[in-house]
Amino acid sequence: MKRREYRETSFNLPCNRQLWKTLGEFDALMQYVECAIISFEEKQEESGLTFQEFLKSQADKMSHPISSLSFSEPRQTSHNMFLVFPHSCLDTYIDGIIQNIRELGFSDFSLADTKGVSRLENLNTALIRAGVKPDLDNYNMLIYKYYRLLRNRLNHDVLSVRNVEIENAYKNVIKNKQEIVNRFRNPDALKEMGVLDFSDYILCTANIKNICDKFVISIEPHIKWENYTIKKENCKEIKRIKGLNEQRQLRYVSNYIASRFSKYPPAEACSFILSNTLSYIDTI
Repeated sequence: MKRREYRETSFNLPCNRQLWKTLGEFDALMQYVECAIISFEEKQEESGLTFQEFLKSQADKMSHPISSLSFSEPRQTSHNMFLVFPHSCLDTYIDGIIQNIRELGFSDFSLADTKGVSRLENLNTALIRAGVKPDLDNYNMLIYKYYRLLRNRLNHDVLSVRNVEIENAYKNVIKNKQEIVNRFRNPDALKEMGVLDFSDYILCTANIKNICDKFVISIEPHIKWENYTIKKENCKEIKRIKGLNEQRQLRYVSNYIASRFSKYPPAEACSFILSNTLSYIDTI
């Protein structure tokens, strides 16, 4: 399923656009790295040397001796490391969406504080408490929890040790394998701990983007545009609006909302936004 098929709206938030841009750039880098590793392995096999011997020989040619560097499972090491970056982007996204939501009129919005769960899960709880119900599929959080547990274990360098929590998370998510394949078109993903491959990184990233996207589109129906005010912190040239005639002021408001939230506000709301903004300008 393509993005436009489940979105049904162009509405977006700055934090989400930045997340998709960052993860998209990293996707391109990781695909390049994956291709480079495959090429390296092919040359290593042709050489007749072990991976470690070939790695050392190539490093010596580049005058970068690595005699102390060792990889017991080089491919698994790289695929494990790929899981780190997508999760590291989430804190920036979560901090951003909190600010964006407050900007849109939910002034008291804050994360839930449920102990023992991730910030992403607490964000989902906070949205539900605010009357916003993200339309997540059953498997979205199951995929997220499984790869997050793997990432956490990787940070402690114990992925080689049997872990019941990860095994249970895998059992829970694999039950939804066919639905996940239908949604993400990635039949090779969802490997068990210790045998991950590049398809797991692709699924991990795609699922995070999908969850964050669904959080954003679930907010739109609850926005009261007539209460919105363009603030100085989001628009440095806001004072210039006072020098325009009313028609151009309304166009300015409409275009600003479209550029910030990827969708034009209802025409009837623009006069309210303009009035709110002009009153705000008089106070700064």
